Amino acid sequence: MDESKVIQMLQINSRGLENISDATEVMQLAAVTTNGLALAYCHNPSDRVVMAAIEENGRAVEYIKHPSESILEFVIDKGWNYLEYIDSPSEAIVKRALAQSGWAIKYVKNPSEELQLLAVETNFDAIQYIENPSQQVQEMAIRHNYQALRYIKVPTFASECLAVRKHEKAMRFISDLTMEKVLQLLAVNSLIIKYVPHNLLPPVEAIRKALVTALGEESVCETYVRQFMTVFTLDDGQGNSLINKLALVDTYGSAKAKRIAMDERLAFK
Repeated sequence: MDESKVIQMLQINSRGLENISDATEVMQLAAVTTNGLALAYCHNPSDRVVMAAIEENGRAVEYIKHPSESILEFVIDKGWNYLEYIDSPSEAIVKRALAQSGWAIKYVKNPSEELQLLAVETNFDAIQYIENPSQQVQEMAIRHNYQALRYIKVPTFASECLAVRKHEKAMRFISDLTMEKVLQLLAVNSLIIKYVPHNLLPPVEAIRKALVTALGEESVCETYVRQFMTVFTLDDGQGNSLINKLALVDTYGSAKAKRIAMDERLAFK
């Protein structure tokens, strides 16, 4: 068959190349520029054919034997998800992909902690693709967004505290809540109280003791005191407060807590 007709045929159906054992470079180019994956049917493709193929479809990289680092860089620059089709990528290539999307970590076998940190720094939710993330990786993800907690299968208590400190809504992502844990987390952020299931709500006196302990610390966080004074509420369901916040701070608060509480009072006068 005339080469020009073969080329026309390949431009319509690139898979036809599979049946041509002696395809010329021009024929191969006709096929891969139509469908980059036709590179799978190219015997000893030239650099020109290879580049044309990956320009059309980065996934064609899986059909390149021993691709150079520059070719891999080109492919990753087209899309981080093409990392899936690269066998044994170098650390530099992996980092290049992670710089685009932390989700690329799901294509990395046994990633080092350094790579895991890069992943969650780019996208906090990339932690969902990391098996048994270290404490450092958990904290990095949560610092970027407290919602990272929802993607950690077995978070440490320290990670739960960090998430709750950032936002009380993180309570929704803690699956093994107990009254004891609620009281511990109450010392981190008093506003969690509104996200505690009714059946796990500790007795009022236990809540009061937890607040007394937290507010009695000289190292108590300023945000904790201000939120307690302005937002925290615990009532009997009929609008009657069960805890006198002013009296609690005045009686049991540290000097720092009293100073911040006084500042809040003056702000509302």
